[in-house]
Amino acid sequence: QPSSVPESQAESNLLLYPNPSHDKVVLKSDVSLVGKRFRILDTVGRTVSSGTISSANSSISISTIPNGLYLLVVEGKQDAVIRFLKD
Repeated sequence: QPSSVPESQAESNLLLYPNPSHDKVVLKSDVSLVGKRFRILDTVGRTVSSGTISSANSSISISTIPNGLYLLVVEGKQDAVIRFLKD
């Protein structure tokens, strides 16, 4: 099943799947990122969702956002950015 890798090398241990997705995505990360904030941005940079990484395999609901291309940003010393498609 396809997945997306980070566009920055800040947190190269991040994996977001499935991609594309319909109702939820799973963010697989290093345990050191548990407790970090994330934001989901639309193509014009508006935050459409946000939250906190709750575990090394966090399920994030995307069922309420419109179909389209999004960026998931994990906040840190250098933000990690992953692009994904909601269909």
